Amino acid sequence: MDSRSTIFSERLDVVGDFLAPVLRQFRMILLIVSVGSLATLAYTRTQAPNYEASAVVQIRPGVSTRAVEERLTSRANLMAMVVQHGLAAPGAGDGVSRPAMLLRQAIAV
Repeated sequence: MDSRSTIFSERLDVVGDFLAPVLRQFRMILLIVSVGSLATLAYTRTQAPNYEASAVVQIRPGVSTRAVEERLTSRANLMAMVVQHGLAAPGAGDGVSRPAMLLRQAIAV
């Protein structure tokens, strides 16, 4: 037997010694991972979705932040955003007002 095959077989023994306990406990590992995954899935399904976004607005010197906030939260801009992104329920009549009000409350400058 040459030295290469001896080294190779020794390395296989080391790998086998490492993997043997893992393979012996494979069912238990699979059970724990499965239960954890199912519990996580169940938990995420019970939570209400929470969407959040942020943006950076550069304001030129001399322009008040109040004016920028008023422009962002103007009724016309909010209504256009609701219509553009389809946030109102179809056929709701005046269903645009509530999403626009929620957007106004969410905007902070």
